[in-house]
Amino acid sequence: MRFLRTANAGGLITLDGVRIAMDGVCGEVAPYLQTPKELREYLQENVPDAVGFTHLHPDHFHPGYRDFCVQTGTVLLMPGTTKVQVGEVEIHPVETRHLGKVEPNLLHNSFLINGSKRILFVGDASPTSIHGISNVDIMIAPYAYITSSAGIKAVISTGAKHLILVHMPGIDPDPHGLWDGVRAAISQCTAFTVCVPQMG
Repeated sequence: MRFLRTANAGGLITLDGVRIAMDGVCGEVAPYLQTPKELREYLQENVPDAVGFTHLHPDHFHPGYRDFCVQTGTVLLMPGTTKVQVGEVEIHPVETRHLGKVEPNLLHNSFLINGSKRILFVGDASPTSIHGISNVDIMIAPYAYITSSAGIKAVISTGAKHLILVHMPGIDPDPHGLWDGVRAAISQCTAFTVCVPQMG
């Protein structure tokens, strides 16, 4: 399994020869990072086998990229869609609730990706809405999953051995000091390994 971070909260997962972009193209919502032009062009020239968006907030979703996928016939998973098989990989949408204040009309799906590895891509799912999922090898989640007890419990409950953190702002500027809190939490974590990939 390989993961290339292409967006604020997502990127390109390669598993068993299948390329899946999850929340892989987004707009700019300060202080979070938008997809750089060169990575947007890369994804347009090297169209993934499947594209998924967990929800329609602009820091996770770009309508132009969704439209590009429709035009190219790429497998597209939006909130509320059903499972698909792409090559040797199954992608299962899992209904979850968005972190924070409840938006009544906001649909949110996490995605369970099954192949030679079992990957859970949570988008902005509240850790308390992650339940009934087990035997996960890798979880890809926002930084809150390492800085909160609920997030750590959610990772442990899935059995994940590795946590890939996304949804981090650039290192400079970091107006809310998120990086310091994340580094401190990682240094205390012993239950699973954690990495924070940079863009690109």
